Amino acid sequence: MVLDLSNNKLEGQIPESYSNLTRLERFDIGSNKITGPFPVSVTKMINIQELVLKNNYFAGHLPPELLQLKQLTELSIANNEFDGLLPQGLFSSLKKLRVINISQNGFTGEISSDVGGLMGLIKFAARANEFTGNIPKEFGNCKLLSSINLGDNHLTGEIPESIYTLRNLKILDLPANKLTGKISPEIGNMAGLTKLILSHNSFNGSLPVEIQNLTRLESMMVNYNSFNGVFPVARAPPLMTLCLVQPNAFQGCPPNVSVENSTTLAYQCNLDCSDRVLHPDIYEAISCSSPINDGTILGRILFTTIAAIVFGIIFS
Repeated sequence: MVLDLSNNKLEGQIPESYSNLTRLERFDIGSNKITGPFPVSVTKMINIQELVLKNNYFAGHLPPELLQLKQLTELSIANNEFDGLLPQGLFSSLKKLRVINISQNGFTGEISSDVGGLMGLIKFAARANEFTGNIPKEFGNCKLLSSINLGDNHLTGEIPESIYTLRNLKILDLPANKLTGKISPEIGNMAGLTKLILSHNSFNGSLPVEIQNLTRLESMMVNYNSFNGVFPVARAPPLMTLCLVQPNAFQGCPPNVSVENSTTLAYQCNLDCSDRVLHPDIYEAISCSSPINDGTILGRILFTTIAAIVFGIIFS
């Protein structure tokens, strides 16, 4: 049985009488104006498989009674006002979970290593919370994972080597954390990757040339880090449409033939290395990661020169 009340401008709290709906397999009350704590009545829906409470105004902690929903495959509670620690044993108790979306709340603490026991997990989204600690290496056990979204938290440490073994992963989204370390050349083995978003962290070292092996990659955002060395002379993934690489600390520029060749990573990333060296004052005022229509160095020089004249940012 399915009860879908989503997108109805409903207000108030979920009645206790809903606890009698024990035959429900899907309950969706997303995108309303529901308030109050996590509804205890929901924890009595013992056959529930898909629970969708996203885009409401629920608040407070998740109750330990949530662990009673042993048939749960989807927990979607994003964009509410939940806070505090996740219930202890959440991942080890609800072993059938395939979709976890707890983004845009106020959850704290570390992401439990128990997540590695969810062998059917496809999506894990915990963006825009207050999580701390490292990314659990146990994610590497979840071989069906297609999406990891942990952006805008306070995560530290390096990307676990086990992440690079996830051949089915399409989205690796980790921006706006405090992550460090180098990107392993093993990233070239993630054949299904379509989006790689690592911006606004403290990654360092060189960008691995193996990125050229990601033939399905459409978006790569590695700007606002501390990557250094010479930008890799490599082929661009054929499907790439968005690539942001600056600011970083790249030293030296690729050969002109790489920058002028539309099949190279340097061209697709609108690499502005030469212009940055020539006009460092301009780049203090204009974001050098802004995409432009002409991906060549000449096009970027023209863009920054015009912008400098218009906005009066050239100083003597």
